[in-house]
Amino acid sequence: MNETQHQKLLPIIDFFNLSSPINIEKLEGHANDNYVCKTARGNFLIKNILEKQTMHNMLSEITYVEYLSKHSMPVPSYLVSPNGSFIFNNAELTVMVQNVVPGSNPEITVNNTAQIGKVLGKLHQVPFSQLPQRSGWFSPEYIKESFVKLNKEFRGNPSAKKIISLYDSCKEFESNILPDLPTSIIHSDVKSDNVIFHDDQLAAVVDWADVIIAPALLDFAIAVGYWCFKDGKIIRESYEALYKNYTRERPLTELEVNHMAECMKYVGVVEAVTRFLLWHDEKDYDAIRSLRFGELEASDFFR
Repeated sequence: MNETQHQKLLPIIDFFNLSSPINIEKLEGHANDNYVCKTARGNFLIKNILEKQTMHNMLSEITYVEYLSKHSMPVPSYLVSPNGSFIFNNAELTVMVQNVVPGSNPEITVNNTAQIGKVLGKLHQVPFSQLPQRSGWFSPEYIKESFVKLNKEFRGNPSAKKIISLYDSCKEFESNILPDLPTSIIHSDVKSDNVIFHDDQLAAVVDWADVIIAPALLDFAIAVGYWCFKDGKIIRESYEALYKNYTRERPLTELEVNHMAECMKYVGVVEAVTRFLLWHDEKDYDAIRSLRFGELEASDFFR
């Protein structure tokens, strides 16, 4: 990293009392500007939040993370500074810090997918009545704002038209089925980039910026899309591993089973609008890949 970036991080290192840096490495990322800082005290993830967030949403993320950690979920806690603050905030930076969890992002394999199913099933069983409401990319208000922006700024774009058309076909599910599905704490983005494996075992689920209380089936469908879907089709062995390990912890209800295909389509549309608005101008990024979730049928999930 360059000297300017290094100097920019020094106040954060002092604020959290991390001790003198031995090495600082910048990580790849879209939503955050992330660095790994190695000091005599250990290795720390410095997360500079780039997306606009309210202080309530950042503080409530910390509340969820601490709560889930107490419920034996593999979630790394945020560091608190000597003055009792979890957040460093100045005119340029809004930063939270965590200990680096040893390990790496996993390959998408059947064994790893099975472990994702198990941890999601456990997560969706954690009580949540005492937790504050917060917003994420699967919050109703966020989805509404995203489609207003899509309609306003990209009305003539072919990909935007396709997203809007498929969203219109999801309105019945969104209005009449989704509100009746069982709710839970959902992560909203359990992809390989957001989990750490060590010695072939799941060590941590990270990046809880979009954690909300919402229908559990959304989270399950998101995981299916990330871990069990390729070239427009369900990878049968991976899906069975995800499903079996998930339902050992939390069986799906009849309503969830009956509307699995519709939920996959809905998740695909929401992912598409979010990613299109963020990265539509990146040549190599297929923002609407997830629209193919809508091609799936009930028989692809339950035979």
